[in-house]
Amino acid sequence: MPTDLGPRVRGYVAPLLSESAVWTALLDAPVASLACDESGRLLYANTAMIALLGRPLDDLLGSGWVSLLCSDPSDLREVLSSSGTLRHRKHLGAGPDSRVLELTCSAVRLPDGTRGIIAIAVEQPTVTAESDRIGGERGYRELVEDAPDILGRFDAATGRVLFLSRAVERATGCKPGEFVADPSLWLKHITKEYRAQWEAAVAQVQKGDARSFDLGLRHRDGRQLILQQALYPIRDVQGHVRYIEGTARDITAVRQIEALKARNEERASLDRLKSQLLANVSHELRTPLVSIKGYNELLLRGALGPLTPRQKRGLEIAGANTERLIELIETLLDFARREEGRLELRTTRLDLRQAVEDAVQALAERISSRSLKLRLELGSKPLHVVGDRVRLAQVFRALLGNAEKFSEGAGGEIVISADPSADHVAIAITDRGIGIPREAHAKIFDRFYQVDASSTRRFGGAGLGLALAKELVTLHGGTILVESAEGRGSTFTVRLPRATRERVSTPAEAVARPVVLVGASEPAWRALKQVLEAEPLNPYLFCAHTTPELLTRARRHRPDLVVLAFAPDDTSRLIAELKNDPDTQKLPVVAVSSDALAIPHADLVVEAAEPLRLVNGILRLLGRLPDKPKQPRVVIVEDELEILDFTRFVLEREGYQVIGVAEGEQALGAVDADCDLVILDIALEGSDGLDVCKRLKAQPETRGVPILIMTAMSGDEVRELSAKAGAEGYLMKPFGVDEFLRQVQLHLRGERAAHSLESA
Repeated sequence: MPTDLGPRVRGYVAPLLSESAVWTALLDAPVASLACDESGRLLYANTAMIALLGRPLDDLLGSGWVSLLCSDPSDLREVLSSSGTLRHRKHLGAGPDSRVLELTCSAVRLPDGTRGIIAIAVEQPTVTAESDRIGGERGYRELVEDAPDILGRFDAATGRVLFLSRAVERATGCKPGEFVADPSLWLKHITKEYRAQWEAAVAQVQKGDARSFDLGLRHRDGRQLILQQALYPIRDVQGHVRYIEGTARDITAVRQIEALKARNEERASLDRLKSQLLANVSHELRTPLVSIKGYNELLLRGALGPLTPRQKRGLEIAGANTERLIELIETLLDFARREEGRLELRTTRLDLRQAVEDAVQALAERISSRSLKLRLELGSKPLHVVGDRVRLAQVFRALLGNAEKFSEGAGGEIVISADPSADHVAIAITDRGIGIPREAHAKIFDRFYQVDASSTRRFGGAGLGLALAKELVTLHGGTILVESAEGRGSTFTVRLPRATRERVSTPAEAVARPVVLVGASEPAWRALKQVLEAEPLNPYLFCAHTTPELLTRARRHRPDLVVLAFAPDDTSRLIAELKNDPDTQKLPVVAVSSDALAIPHADLVVEAAEPLRLVNGILRLLGRLPDKPKQPRVVIVEDELEILDFTRFVLEREGYQVIGVAEGEQALGAVDADCDLVILDIALEGSDGLDVCKRLKAQPETRGVPILIMTAMSGDEVRELSAKAGAEGYLMKPFGVDEFLRQVQLHLRGERAAHSLESA
């Protein structure tokens, strides 16, 4: 606490009183006041007292104030012993500059329970005894009348108002004299919810205790104010509380701000609760979708028996709707992440056309099934931006899905066009559908908003796609706009900053890339290209759309391998010619066909629906994988028995030796140095999968066994925790058969390529 604040400071409050609202409320009061403990040591002095005495604060500290204000210091001991009140006058200075102070000293109880004294000083003119008394009252009132706070005195026995400063008129609309004339008027202006609090405070002060509390007053015009009220007792020489004095400051604006802050905090808490609920519900939905999605794929592939055409069509519809459900769950989770500030972007320099093409590929079948035309006008030059390709594809998927949903009738058209400029890239998606009413343009990006939200609305959806699209575009530093008219269609335009510099990268050349020649029609080529370009194959690809062209290219380029996806008769003839030609007879040939008997001379026949088998077969033919690998031993730790059954079936079908356990402690006993992989769920009943992972990595005999984390919890935080626990991989539920097998193969000990958790 500083010792020399000078006469211009707000005041001085000792540590004993620094937390007491009663004393700190008096700091700016215009009445000069101070307080001391039983020994006379100064505990409190306000600005008015320092100014009135005209002395440095150092002169008041300790017991210095006593010699300035008290004629006989022993009077203070009498006040304390009798719990009474001392009134006397003290002359300051001499001659014409002398001043007379009227001092009132009253015994009070301090915050620590001990007794002390509060002293109030008022400057008085020196005249006759009677005029001195009258002048003293007048001087006190003149001093406080213009104070910004309400100052008042009440009769302790009756509660009657004896005096109120003019500030009460601003708070109530009534003049001070009205309160003196009508004893009940003050209570009438106290709002009902605060009357009991006022009466309880007065009762406490009548017993000799000071009180500080909030008080509600109602203005004559109906307005309500909140005052910070401080009351303290004034005793007579017999120690009885004679008067109650107090100050009241208007803190309505402060309390309104506090109430607004509380409401905002409550709203934020509700938003967090809603986001957590979305995350929890989405997490619970992910788990059953693993077996739904996985078994649906196995049924479609005929792994569980032959299907009729009608059964196959039913499973295709079920699979499509499963993907729609997964997409909705992901959207809900993204909103939860956004609310919690956890929705992050993994940005690179990319050609924006790639994100558009990803979205088109995802929705092409659905658009085609409705006989809608889709026209791309993206140009031949790259549209470079810095962004997250997955998230941007999500944006265009939402916009393209919106255009498809609101395009009516066969023969409609959707156009995706690009408009590059010097500083930005714009992608516009235009449809000729039903359009959007003008009054709805400002609302369609609000979450859960539907133009037609009635129970009989024609179009489905949760009203989240466009809202999330806008959120993602904003995170990329871009904007999304809509132009639409009812009955004439809509155009949604995404504008993103153009990338300003090239990113230099050096490709890894540790493993030579194979040359693969593909023979296929244009649609089959597009599908195969996506499969073959993925890791770990990553070949140089050439394509031939006709059989003569393929033979020419095979002789010219001498590829490492040939993939044929023509009709079975054409494929058989091509293989015969390739095997009869000395230049190409040693080329490995893979046939993509559902009829293996019709193509007897191919090195490998794989169905188009099994891309992972295709990649694995090519890797083995190229010598990247052993022809007869040992039977891998995998331990699956999963307490959801449906998922355990599904994953075990998929791996055993591929020739893996599988051990399934449902508890963490069982996993610790099942995993040994001979294991090739552990597939570990995080949320295990009765144990924590991450803790199991740490314990396995801490044991010398199991430290080298790869661990693939399997979880329905999403987000970078879970991924980072998995990495810190020592896991090599991370697999998000729900997953399909191919994705599951690809992750298993990538992380299998002794056969996986160099791979990091971050790229999983």
